[in-house]
Amino acid sequence: MPRLSEGTVKTIEIDFLSGVAAFFQFGLKSAVRPIAAELETLGFSRVGIQRETVSDGRVSLALALAEVEHRAWANIFRTGDGVAHLYFYTPFAGGEVVLTGHYTREPVLTERAIVSGVPGAPLANVLALHKAAVAKMEQQSAPLPIAVDPRSRIDAAYRWYNSDASRIGVVPRRNS
Repeated sequence: MPRLSEGTVKTIEIDFLSGVAAFFQFGLKSAVRPIAAELETLGFSRVGIQRETVSDGRVSLALALAEVEHRAWANIFRTGDGVAHLYFYTPFAGGEVVLTGHYTREPVLTERAIVSGVPGAPLANVLALHKAAVAKMEQQSAPLPIAVDPRSRIDAAYRWYNSDASRIGVVPRRNS
């Protein structure tokens, strides 16, 4: 992996892999399939395979799903050991964000961000917690519309990296 020199700003580019081959490249393995199937019973539809490429060479892939009525995106990603993780995400018009993970993650609770992790809970319960957090944030801003469309998911992802809650230290960069 290329290393960045001290003081160099890391950037991130987000796109979607195209075609059926993308699902094979992602490796829709047994760890991911049951989560995707359960999300589909909750009304979510598959958008595709989202790829995030950081300028230091790191690449992450996730199966992205969307559900308009729940006003939420869902991403399933695998860690290096093959374990599948899920998070629900909703961006807001004013730049606020709500992210609820089905894994342990550092909580963030500010006026502009509600981020939490609930490992081991049933997915329907995690979704209910996410919807409650969205309702709370909705008191100050409107959630952005959700569409079963890669372009909309890319825009939502860039909103995350521009938010106060994103702490990974990268600057979003769009390919025009």
